[in-house]
Amino acid sequence: MTAKVRDARLLWLGLAFVTVAVLGAVLTIGSPPAGMGWSDHMGSMMGSWQDGADSSSQPIPGAAELTLHADEFGFSPTTITADEDLPLNLTLLNTGSLLHDLTIPELGFRIVAGAGQRATGGFVPDRPGTYALQCSIPGHAQAGMTGTLVVKAAP
Repeated sequence: MTAKVRDARLLWLGLAFVTVAVLGAVLTIGSPPAGMGWSDHMGSMMGSWQDGADSSSQPIPGAAELTLHADEFGFSPTTITADEDLPLNLTLLNTGSLLHDLTIPELGFRIVAGAGQRATGGFVPDRPGTYALQCSIPGHAQAGMTGTLVVKAAP
């Protein structure tokens, strides 16, 4: 074996060792403490996000009501329809084991429901169009927690 081949093998072996060491450190630091489940750990990792988890949209007395179910990781139904200029209360029923929210960024709407909880908020859609809705908790929209609000024009 030539010195060049031996040096290349040692370099690759060293890189593999460093990669395994770094990966092990990352996994150890990110592991939940003994006795703590995955969903508890996810909640603890998001403590700073949860500190501001109050709903920003309050229910409107007498408004029409729609309910969306949330779980890991989706909404049902994924498309909801509303009428322009008519008050609407949206209820998020969280049947999952993680904290979820329902956010419609373009309309400034957000409600938050803990695992097994429900939250209701209201708004008046003031312009027709199609609006994205999502769970804004980091990683949830990317995992599939998205949907659509269609606001129909007033007759």
